[in-house]
Amino acid sequence: MDQLTIDYQDVEKFLANYYWKCPVHKRSIMCQRLDDKDDLWVIKCQKCLEQKNVKSILDIVDLFQSDNNTIFNQWPIYYDNQIIQRLQEIGKQQFDQKFNEVNHFFDELQSQIDQAIQAKRKEVIKYLAQIYEIKLEPINYYNQISQKERLIEILKTQYGDQAKQNQMILNIIKENELNYEQNKQKIVDLINRSAKNNFYLTKIKNMMDEVLSVINILEICDYLQSNQLANQPNDIQQISNESNKNRNIGCPKQNVHLIHIFNKANINQLEETLIAKFEDLQKCQNFKKIRIDFKNSNLNEQVTQGIADCIDNCNKIIKLTLELSKTNMDDERFTKIASRLIKHQYMQNLSINLDKNSIGLQGAKQIANAIEQYQHIAQLTLSLNHNQIGDKGVIIISSSIKQYKSIIGLYLQLQNNKISVEGTDSLAKKITSVIV
Repeated sequence: MDQLTIDYQDVEKFLANYYWKCPVHKRSIMCQRLDDKDDLWVIKCQKCLEQKNVKSILDIVDLFQSDNNTIFNQWPIYYDNQIIQRLQEIGKQQFDQKFNEVNHFFDELQSQIDQAIQAKRKEVIKYLAQIYEIKLEPINYYNQISQKERLIEILKTQYGDQAKQNQMILNIIKENELNYEQNKQKIVDLINRSAKNNFYLTKIKNMMDEVLSVINILEICDYLQSNQLANQPNDIQQISNESNKNRNIGCPKQNVHLIHIFNKANINQLEETLIAKFEDLQKCQNFKKIRIDFKNSNLNEQVTQGIADCIDNCNKIIKLTLELSKTNMDDERFTKIASRLIKHQYMQNLSINLDKNSIGLQGAKQIANAIEQYQHIAQLTLSLNHNQIGDKGVIIISSSIKQYKSIIGLYLQLQNNKISVEGTDSLAKKITSVIV
């Protein structure tokens, strides 16, 4: 039988022409029975179904007219209304529309970004032209008072009358002597003005870094209500965003409590994988967002090494929270952990809580060595209350923070660390330099 010649559009006609009637009741077949693996004749007529308690039937006409969004009540799941209803709801969702909406959004975003970039380009070029004009003012004025063109003209036109030529040049010399001090001072003023007006391309490059940092910090799973596509479980959300109106620098005279909070933009919440047991540390492989929480526990060498290995085993961490307050942590043991932080150069969000430990100058150096590697960091939180990092420690840490170009949020707590007013002032100056 040539299958291509069969007309499937009229299903009932197709069944009448190509299928036998029910062998038992001699009636036209209409359904498939799909709940009895031992049935020798699964295609049934209506009479067959009336005489048996059938759990799963499939109307043949409905089958032929089905598509990918058709959900049958009795096959392959038997009468589970909840599953059927949820499948039907999924089938009704307009995924094509979502794709179109997303594409439209990014097209519009790209268009607006392009327009903003072009507007900023024109603004910067206009500003650069103004600076260039100011830069050239000393040269232009020098050319004016030197009268080079006049001297050349005299030499070109008065070569036949040496006496007249000589007199014309002498007049220029007399004019220069008469206005010498005034001209000299004006050139000095224009040179100084020129020196004060500069254009640094670094600022524009910093703008690019900030824009790219904001884009890169947006994980694709942040757009989903569920993160089934993620490579790791994400069950903790922990970032506090402060508004611009709350940014401040607080420097108590005797000690440092809250050093600085500022935000230039809201940071998306990044979900983390929680690790709070020693055995979980060994399971940590290639996670990108981790929260290691062993606060209020007396960590031994084994657990400390486990934390260090856990950080080392995750090759592409972009967000890390270390909750290690009141863990009897000292410089020597923290060095093991800090040495593993250095490799994660693409860290975007780092939070370290070492409150009420025994972290001193060496520990501060380890923190500084790690965080100065993070050229793409957007959020940094350091809480070192009740330690002994001192003035030198806070200066070393602040020097590492000073080189940041695209940081969005910074949060430091350094209460009770033997920091003097000088240390506080030095910290405030260096931190202030990263606020644009």
